[in-house]
Amino acid sequence: GILIYVAITVRPDIATILSRCCQGAADPQRIHLVWLEKLLNYLHSHRDVGLIFDGHSAAIIKDVAHPLSQRYAELSGLSTMPYHCFSDTNFADITDPRLRSTSGYCVYVFGSLVAWHSKRQTVTAKSTLEAELTATCCAADEAVWLHQFACTVPFLFGFQQPGAPPPSEREVPPVPVLVDNLPAIQTANHPRVTGTPSASPSATSASATTAAIAT
Repeated sequence: GILIYVAITVRPDIATILSRCCQGAADPQRIHLVWLEKLLNYLHSHRDVGLIFDGHSAAIIKDVAHPLSQRYAELSGLSTMPYHCFSDTNFADITDPRLRSTSGYCVYVFGSLVAWHSKRQTVTAKSTLEAELTATCCAADEAVWLHQFACTVPFLFGFQQPGAPPPSEREVPPVPVLVDNLPAIQTANHPRVTGTPSASPSATSASATTAAIAT
């Protein structure tokens, strides 16, 4: 329980290995004890590691968002956005008897990590595309919530100037969900997936957020 609290609050780097340790809570095996021992040794040797909130000068802006905005024309405004979401998955984990994949995402606001998630998928993906789309859907749910939060308090994200009326939901840019799988990007951007302009506002926000993925 203490390790779960630490992983949720200040140490996202142990989320993946801790989730594997927790899978043996009901029926612990020797491998789970080995993982737990290595995890404790890692925490002891890296006890000075923690989260750093450094604003727009953070590495995520300089080393990731800025190069992507220069390389892809459709992502020209990526480096100036206040938020970014990254999604990834490992396909068919050999440590799982059912060969299920593990979804993971992390959310940055003003270059600082504010949310992260790592969880074994409930179904067995038959391809990397299916595994990536499952992980992207989880990340998109978090991105849609963050977009709705930004619409509620737009001044916190720089979308509303002092004395100006609050922007509409469509005026607040969607949260870009960045994915490293080209078939998943093409599938998410397909018209049958992203919907039509006549969709409801909530569906439009979800579609826009999912469509804003890039390599």
